[in-house]
Amino acid sequence: MLNLYDTFDTLENGRNIIWIGPTGVGKTGLATAFLIHAISRGHSGRFISF
Repeated sequence: MLNLYDTFDTLENGRNIIWIGPTGVGKTGLATAFLIHAISRGHSGRFISF
């Protein structure tokens, strides 16, 4: 996961990111941090909470 976060290859290739897992493992925090970092690098994004 850190490699994905550091290189942003996923964003550069226009791919979606979906995190899944049980309650309380940090999915929302990770997604929020990733989106904030992407926005600070000039990317746009969307945070969708279900």
